[in-house]
Amino acid sequence: MSNRFSYSNVAQSSSAPNGSNLEQINYNTPKNTILFIGNYRPTIPLIHEFAALGFRIITGVTDSSERGYEVSHFVSEKWFHSNPDQEPEQFIDELNQLLSERQDITFIMPVAEDMLLLIQSHLSNLVRSDAYVMVASDLIKLCLDKARILDFAEQIGVKQAPYKIVTNHMDLLKGAEEVGFPLVVRPTQPSMKFGSRKALLCKDMNELNHHLPNWPDEHLKLIVQKQFSGRRHNLYFAARDGALFRLLETVADRTDHADGTGLAVMGRTIAISGVLRNDTELLLKKMNYTGIGCAQFLVCETTKNHSFLEINPRIAGNHMLPTKAGLSLGPLLVALTKNIEIANLNSTEMITAEPGLTYVWTYGDLGGCFRDWKNGRINFSSALKWGMLAIKDAVSADMHMTWSWHDPKPAIAGYKERALGFFRKKLNSACF
Repeated sequence: MSNRFSYSNVAQSSSAPNGSNLEQINYNTPKNTILFIGNYRPTIPLIHEFAALGFRIITGVTDSSERGYEVSHFVSEKWFHSNPDQEPEQFIDELNQLLSERQDITFIMPVAEDMLLLIQSHLSNLVRSDAYVMVASDLIKLCLDKARILDFAEQIGVKQAPYKIVTNHMDLLKGAEEVGFPLVVRPTQPSMKFGSRKALLCKDMNELNHHLPNWPDEHLKLIVQKQFSGRRHNLYFAARDGALFRLLETVADRTDHADGTGLAVMGRTIAISGVLRNDTELLLKKMNYTGIGCAQFLVCETTKNHSFLEINPRIAGNHMLPTKAGLSLGPLLVALTKNIEIANLNSTEMITAEPGLTYVWTYGDLGGCFRDWKNGRINFSSALKWGMLAIKDAVSADMHMTWSWHDPKPAIAGYKERALGFFRKKLNSACF
C-alpha cells in the first residue's frame, strides 16, 4: 500500500510561535524531520516546540485520533494511515513502509498512551526502531501497569492510601471489606475504563454492587483502594539517570467529571511542594529514570497529607503547561533518550516554573459538562452552572491547552469537528 501524503505550503524556517521559551539544542545536523503519531491535544504544543528548533513537522492523521492539530501553520506534511485501534498490524506495516522510503524522517514520537504501548509492543519488528522517541521499555511497562507501580512505590516507602489488587468478584468484595469504605476502584491496565470513567467511587457495599454486580470480563485485575479526599497534583519532570532537573507542579481545581475523577480541565501552577518533590525524586532515583513524565498525587488541602497515584512515562495531556512554562520537555525527551548533547545543560541544577498561572482546557470542560448532563449524572441547572463557569474560566485563564493566538487553526478545527460529530449523530438518529 502506498503511503498517502498531503503537503502544506509553509516556509521551512526556524520561526516559531511568539513567546516560545526554549533551550537551544545542538543536534549537529542542518535539518531534522519529526513525525508525530497517535496525536491528540498535546500534539499542538509539541508542534510549536519543535518548530522553534527548526524541525520539519509531519503529523500522522487517522479517523481514530482527536483532530485539529494537523492544520497547524507549522505542519509541513500530513501522513494519512490506517486506524491503529482497529487495524494495528496494518498500521505497523504502513509505518515500516514509510520509514523505509523516507530516510529524511529523523525521529518518530508516539504521543497518546495507546500509541506508545502499540509501538513499545512492536519494537522488535519496527524498521529503524532507534528513531522512536520514548523512555526505555522497562520503564513504560512498570509505570503503565498501575498495580506494579503501586507495589513499587509501597516497597520504597512512598505514601499512598491502602489498596488491594483483585482478580475476581469474590476478591473484589473481600478487598473492599479490608480497605474499607469509601473506596475507589481503578483498572490496572492503561487506557482501560468503566464506560467513560477512569475510576468508580463507592461509598458503601451497596454502591459497589450497583457499579460492579459482576466481574467486568475485559479487566484481568482491578485496584481497590481506600478513597483519599484531596486535589490532584501533577508534577511534570525531566530526569537523567534518576536525577531530577526540571519540575513544574500544578493542582487540578476541576475535572471533566462532576465527581472529580477524569481529566483536569482547570487548574493552576503552584510552588513546588517539598514532600511531593522528595517522593518524585525517590521514585525516579530507584527507577534510574531517564526521560520526561508526570507524577500524580492526591493532596488533602487541610491536613496536607498526600497519596501517590501514578507516573505517566510520556507526553502529558496538558503538555501546553510545561511548554508555556519554558521547561522544553518535548525536545528534552529527544535529547535524553537519544543521548544528544544539550547546550548549557547542568543536570544538577533544578529549574522550576513560575507559580500562580491558571490554565483551562475548555474543549474538555464543555464536553464533560454535556456528557454528564446527557447521561443523567447532573441536572440541567447544574449543567448550566458548569457551562457558565467553563466560559468564565476560559476568559480569565492565563493558558489554554489547545488555543494559541499565533496558531489558532488547530483549536478552531477541533471545535468544528466536535460540532459536526454532534449533528451527524442527531441526523443519523432522526433518519434511523
